[in-house]
Amino acid sequence: MRLTKLTMIAAVFALQSCSVAAPVEAQQQLKVRVISSPQSHLVSGGDALLEVLGASDAVELAVNGSPAPSPRFDLDRGTWVGLVTGLEAGSNMISARSGGATARLEVINHPKDGPILSGPHIWPYQCDTVTAGLGAAVDSMCNAETRTEHFYRTTGGAFKPVPTGARPTDLASVTLPDSRVVPYVVRVESGTINRSIYRIAILDGVDEQEGADWRPGSAWNRRLAVMFEGGLAGRYQQGFSPVM
Repeated sequence: MRLTKLTMIAAVFALQSCSVAAPVEAQQQLKVRVISSPQSHLVSGGDALLEVLGASDAVELAVNGSPAPSPRFDLDRGTWVGLVTGLEAGSNMISARSGGATARLEVINHPKDGPILSGPHIWPYQCDTVTAGLGAAVDSMCNAETRTEHFYRTTGGAFKPVPTGARPTDLASVTLPDSRVVPYVVRVESGTINRSIYRIAILDGVDEQEGADWRPGSAWNRRLAVMFEGGLAGRYQQGFSPVM
């Protein structure tokens, strides 16, 4: 994905306004679910983003009996959301407690390089992480370190890396459908999963760059544009993913 494509991707995120839900009222039953994977048995990479519903008080989490970082209340969802890390390979038991209510969820964690659903890996296999700007692969499964970068849209219509220090004088703004005017900053995450190279780009406010990696800035409106390109065909290499 080239930088020129950020124009289309970021514009899609600005097509719909984001809504803020009211906090969830206390419910009789506490529930935990995974929101970073389609189902709890399809988690990979040793971490998972969890959502706790029905909490009447602060939430305490435990993974396989050990305390995990407490989730934070998410006003966008009206629930408690938190990232758990250090999941073991295979089955993991997540426990949540809020007030006098408890809930449990079994999570099945797979290796980051898979396979999960795709079947056995094919060999030989060529790593293309250097070509993609991710540096040399860290192992024979073509895994690479995850990389996060910020680009801004200039008033002239180009994209440039966000510099450190003061805001650029040519930083453009974008007006969302709910009439909010936000800095036109795009956060791009690049990495590998299941031996493929991925890139994710979202609108992300300038002032939120110090926040948690899993928590987007206030400019994101919960919309996603998915582009299917290189790497889809069966081949013996990771596929072509140009440097941003």
